[in-house]
Amino acid sequence: MYCTKVKCCLLPLHSRSDAKTLTANAAAKQHNRIVYSSQAIHHVAHQIASLYWTAVSYEVQSQAGFAKGVEKTTDLSKHIYRHLRERLASLDQQRQRRQRRLDQLRHLHRLLEPFGNPQTDIQPNLVTRDGDLAQELERMRMLVARVGGRISQQEPRERVQGEEQYLLPGSDQKLDALMDLDV
Repeated sequence: MYCTKVKCCLLPLHSRSDAKTLTANAAAKQHNRIVYSSQAIHHVAHQIASLYWTAVSYEVQSQAGFAKGVEKTTDLSKHIYRHLRERLASLDQQRQRRQRRLDQLRHLHRLLEPFGNPQTDIQPNLVTRDGDLAQELERMRMLVARVGGRISQQEPRERVQGEEQYLLPGSDQKLDALMDLDV
């Protein structure tokens, strides 16, 4: 039970108004519990009962249709199951093949990452046409041509007895091809 009596004379003015409000609220709560509690409980119980009986009557009506029995037809569930199982197995194989291919491509991509920016990652003289390596090859080509020209201008010396010249078979042809002479 709520205490409805508060000594108002001992409290300050704002506390007195709060005390009166508390007293009124307590009285309203007690009244609501006494009057409305049985009505609310009765109403909820009535709703539950009506919903239950509606559901039970629907089940009884639907079971009447099953009382006749199930029609006998061709059992397709095994055929459908087998078909779906085969399809699932083939899809799994496809997925595994594609996963292996994806792993392979990812591995190749990781291997090619260092070559992503060839201007900075690879030696610049190998990348550009006018790099240091190309200039050095051009100098070597000119030097070989000059040396080859000078050798061809010299008169053949007579061999001194005891001095033998040893040449590999086909070395003359290779030398001519190297110096760009017509064979």
